[in-house]
Amino acid sequence: MKSNFLIYFIGLLICGQICGQETEQPISDDQVPMDNRKVKDTLMSFEAVNWREQFSPRRLRLMDDPKTPAKATFLSAVLPGLGQLYLGKYLWAPIFWAGIGTSVHFFVLNSKEYNRFRNIYKRRIIGYTDDEYSVLIPDNEQILRGMEFYENYRDISAIFIAVSYVLNVIHANVAAHFLQFNVDEKLSIRSNVLVDPTQTGLSLSLEF
Repeated sequence: MKSNFLIYFIGLLICGQICGQETEQPISDDQVPMDNRKVKDTLMSFEAVNWREQFSPRRLRLMDDPKTPAKATFLSAVLPGLGQLYLGKYLWAPIFWAGIGTSVHFFVLNSKEYNRFRNIYKRRIIGYTDDEYSVLIPDNEQILRGMEFYENYRDISAIFIAVSYVLNVIHANVAAHFLQFNVDEKLSIRSNVLVDPTQTGLSLSLEF
């Protein structure tokens, strides 16, 4: 009796599961509500036509032609100022050209004077006194000090050349990285002065 009741109970469970199953039918476009279809069409239209309108002209230029820091650094290393021109920093290129050009000019000038005093000093040690400074600077020690003077300024000019060149490369790399930052007009920082009888202070708020 118990076994018949158990079989009958299992049979009811199986029949209930079979009857309770519903086949899922695919939903066609005609069954989608009109409001949902309008939203879908609007999104497709926005993505296809108007997606560029949400970006500033600067961001669009970067999206079309991204300025990579590696390329900017390489160009400035090959030719000072070229990386700045690549990034559109047209005012910085003449600054580095002027700095490097001025340093090179004084390096050449001081090297020329150093070599002149050096040759005069070497000739005077040998015994010649027919140089151009024989009357104006008869003391050999003064000739030696003049040679050291121009040697020091020649070395300083060489340091300025190296510093200007390195700054040119670093500036190109940093400027290229800054171009990748989000500088959208919606980003802003506002300061508010708190005026309260119990407390006084300054608050900063960042808006996205």
